[in-house]
Amino acid sequence: MSQFNAPVKKTGGGINVYTGLLGAALIVLLIGVSLMAMRNMEHSGESNPIALIAGR
Repeated sequence: MSQFNAPVKKTGGGINVYTGLLGAALIVLLIGVSLMAMRNMEHSGESNPIALIAGR
């Protein structure tokens, strides 16, 4: 039997540890970005940045 015709065992495309960690990190990142955006919207009362600078 030739080396090019050797049977290759293929595993299923299941989720491994690294894919799970990547998904968890992505969820944490999205939660953090949304929390920072909401805090920023609460903090900035004035929507005009030039008025904020001139008011200092």
